Amino acid sequence: MVKRGLIITYYFPPVGGGGVQRWTKFIKYLSKHDWKIDVITRIHSPNETLDKTLQKDLPPTLQIKTVNDSVSNHRFKFLKSNSNYLQRWMSSFLFITDSRKSWVKSAWQIVNKEIISSKYDVIICSIPPYSVSDLAVKIKEKFSSIPVVLDLRDPWSINPYKIYPTPIHRLLDEKKELENISKLDYLISAYQSTLQRYTKTTGDFEEKDSIVISNGYDEEDFIKLKAKNLPNSNSFNIAFSGTFYSHLNNPDLLLKSLAKLKSEGQKIYFHHIGTSVYDVHTLAKKYGVEDQLVLWGYQSHRNCLEILYSMDAFALLLDSKVKNADKTIGGKVYEYLRLKKPILGLVPRNGEAAQLISKTKSGVICDSSNVDEVVNAFKKLNSNKFEYKGIEEYSRENLANQLNNYLSLIINKNKNE
Repeated sequence: MVKRGLIITYYFPPVGGGGVQRWTKFIKYLSKHDWKIDVITRIHSPNETLDKTLQKDLPPTLQIKTVNDSVSNHRFKFLKSNSNYLQRWMSSFLFITDSRKSWVKSAWQIVNKEIISSKYDVIICSIPPYSVSDLAVKIKEKFSSIPVVLDLRDPWSINPYKIYPTPIHRLLDEKKELENISKLDYLISAYQSTLQRYTKTTGDFEEKDSIVISNGYDEEDFIKLKAKNLPNSNSFNIAFSGTFYSHLNNPDLLLKSLAKLKSEGQKIYFHHIGTSVYDVHTLAKKYGVEDQLVLWGYQSHRNCLEILYSMDAFALLLDSKVKNADKTIGGKVYEYLRLKKPILGLVPRNGEAAQLISKTKSGVICDSSNVDEVVNAFKKLNSNKFEYKGIEEYSRENLANQLNNYLSLIINKNKNE
């Protein structure tokens, strides 16, 4: 029997980046469980980074409706600075929960019309942006006969990447978070710590139907990967894939450690695939390792995997001094695991990222503020002690199976009420 689902997600192909892959892959594998999915997303802006290779994963039956977000896209044109941090700070200062409220308001008109004209078994709203949770609440209130699921790809007010200009901003955002969570019955989270927090902060949370479904890797993405021809292929190469943010995961300590290793006669090359909010090259020059830095910039998902496939190890950076850095992992880590090369984890020792690396026996965890410890950790990456244990648990197909079972239970429960 065909099941019908409506997915509301702000980030979706052809837009690139890690945030779009979770539901792209879920939809790909749910279609093999007799799901007919429709998507409501936004129209991408002309200057946005696209990755059209992700569209190959989408089933031909998928119906996509787009909603313009012209207000949000042009809101900060008056800022002459190139600082991504400044723009994010300004956005956080002016808008609680986020600046996408205008898109949510516009999307409601399309969502309302779509639900009235179609027969859905379940509706899923994926956040961030966190203001999309307002849509979930609104849908539940108007269409009470249809189960509404909120999917948290990231933590909300405890997200270490989130900027709060003042304590008042944090308190108001947390208030909105707990209000919306308390009004919804079904939640999916990529992180265990998120649901544990709601158990403590939301009175009847244990009575809700919630589940942890992590991010992961798609086995089909790794078929026939071709290693890149690196000019320094005879040396040790380590890579980080993703965005560098100055307040959470800047590579200062990593580059400082490379400088110390260089003084000991060991030249290690560091590759960055992605974007940065500040000048990584200038930082590398500060430590005299600019000749060991390789900046690939943003790459399509396939190109990124082939670059990673060419590496000897991977780096995961989360500054343990930053509040709530222990509450996140990062989606790319699961692809690190699948490539079965050691991970250098400069992360909080008791955080979710460290727990994942320890559980899978896939790398070395070290203090994210101690150069000597990082240097020693580098020296352990050449060992054969890594097992990459149980990584199949994180395949997108297995995760989609979990999701299918969860949604099917919700639908059956709803029918029997």
